[in-house]
Amino acid sequence: MPTGTEEVLQERLWSWLSASGYRVAGEVDTGNGQIDLVGEKKGTYVGFEVKTIYGLWSQAGVSTTKIKAALKQINRYAKTENFNRIYLCCEENSRIRESMSVAAQENRQISNIVDRLGMIEISLHPEAETGITKEAEPLNQSKTPSLSRTNESWVQHQVWEWANRRYQSVTREGLLPKDNYVDLSIFEGGKDITDIFKDQNTYSHIGVEVKGDDFSLRDDLEQQLCRYINSGGLTHLYLAVPNKCIEQVKDIIPELGQQKLSQDSEDSTLSKLGLISVDKNGNVSIVRKPDSLEMIYDSIRWNVDEYVPVGLGSRRIGSKEEFESISHWLYHNHRV
Repeated sequence: MPTGTEEVLQERLWSWLSASGYRVAGEVDTGNGQIDLVGEKKGTYVGFEVKTIYGLWSQAGVSTTKIKAALKQINRYAKTENFNRIYLCCEENSRIRESMSVAAQENRQISNIVDRLGMIEISLHPEAETGITKEAEPLNQSKTPSLSRTNESWVQHQVWEWANRRYQSVTREGLLPKDNYVDLSIFEGGKDITDIFKDQNTYSHIGVEVKGDDFSLRDDLEQQLCRYINSGGLTHLYLAVPNKCIEQVKDIIPELGQQKLSQDSEDSTLSKLGLISVDKNGNVSIVRKPDSLEMIYDSIRWNVDEYVPVGLGSRRIGSKEEFESISHWLYHNHRV
């Protein structure tokens, strides 16, 4: 099962919070930075900051310096008085707590937030359970944060949920060939990208680039989508936007408003693009189906040095060589 890093943890936490009765929004402006998730229930607003163990790691183990930075960040959010409670959500809570205790002893300001901070255990492992390991203490809340249902985080999560119901597996922020990150990667028919590469008539590797209602860079958007289409790592590509932005997108990319040309016609690059809309209730609709792309590489990475055998979702260091068959080689030689 392909996983990912902080973005996947955030999606799983969002789903868990929604199932627990919260109205959830992502990347919420606090007035002093954006917190990952905010949940509202019965008029109470709770903040959730997500970290991976890898993001808090150093060669010596969990980094006290990185823990301090994370706690100072959370303390800034707490001081905005937007939240009744705040939770740090991460993997391996017991190991994180040890470093938090050390950080609190060295910094009185950190000590105050550590006492009030709650903790939630969440994992990249698909079968692991999410749960509270330390209840948060009440904070002073005098303000009400704005929870968007049209920003990029909202659209991403709704497409994430939709894709997980429909397809074999889904991940976030995979690095395609030619160093192109795509918001969502969807695997249809098979979990190993080499299988998709070998049988593109049966299987699909679908990319989804997501924009919220605040995007405005016209030239950058067109160039970005063309890079994904020409990356050689996808069989299909969608652009997903809030329902209110559909006409705006069609103005920016006229090909999205045009009818499909005949097979014998020469289409522009962006005419191969599909379009998805998401409304404020979370309903996902395909506005325009994408054309097929030729997939010529069979690997996906999380950064420029780490290759991932998609069939397992394990992170393994690989040399920076050609993409072809890297995931296949790792899949068959590095089972963990």
